[in-house]
Amino acid sequence: IYGSSFVSSSDVWAVGSSAIQNTRPLIDHWDGTSWTVSSTLNDITGLLFGASARSSTDVWAVGQVGSQTLVSHWNGAAWSIIPSPNLGTYDTLTAVAAISASDVWAVGQSIVPNQNYILMHWDGTAWSLVAAPVAANSSLAGLKAFASNNVWAVGYQNYNLNANTSSTFIMHWDGALWSVVPSPNVDAGNYLNGTDGLAPNDLWAVGYSGNGPSVTHTLALHWDGVT
Repeated sequence: IYGSSFVSSSDVWAVGSSAIQNTRPLIDHWDGTSWTVSSTLNDITGLLFGASARSSTDVWAVGQVGSQTLVSHWNGAAWSIIPSPNLGTYDTLTAVAAISASDVWAVGQSIVPNQNYILMHWDGTAWSLVAAPVAANSSLAGLKAFASNNVWAVGYQNYNLNANTSSTFIMHWDGALWSVVPSPNVDAGNYLNGTDGLAPNDLWAVGYSGNGPSVTHTLALHWDGVT
């Protein structure tokens, strides 16, 4: 299990993968009493990393199928795969945030031919890639949506595999444009994996940092509405 989201204490979703008969996307559901397997999407080979439940009839799950993006949707009766675009030839979605039936964001990364973050949007009809600030060797791993004009995405940029270096990467959507928000770094390598918060002036981003291939520290950043 890699991600989860809830509608209520008796309506919780968890997503990940099953290794039985190769790797299959796995979706579990909690009804207040027990967990049951809702779907394994047996006809595809892939993984799910993130989920966002807006209501009992509107739940999204994202990940990877083969080497391409995977988006699945729950309409209250069944899970179905929704067509999604790709930036390259090896793409993964890691997080999703649903604001309304026609306003959903998803993020991830494309590795081949160039490592770049993926940012896409659902408008109620189709998923489309969204143009945003250029960031070299980047990835987005976490999303938090407070409103249609207040969405945050976190990850890393300037990644150098040989040197084990990277910088924290945070972007904000104001309803019209995505912009990069300056964020601190504590070591040579800095990575943000998730974000959540109680209010627009109380947001957390978490991950890890390190100064070598085997030395890592927990990393937590806080947004107070200004910095």
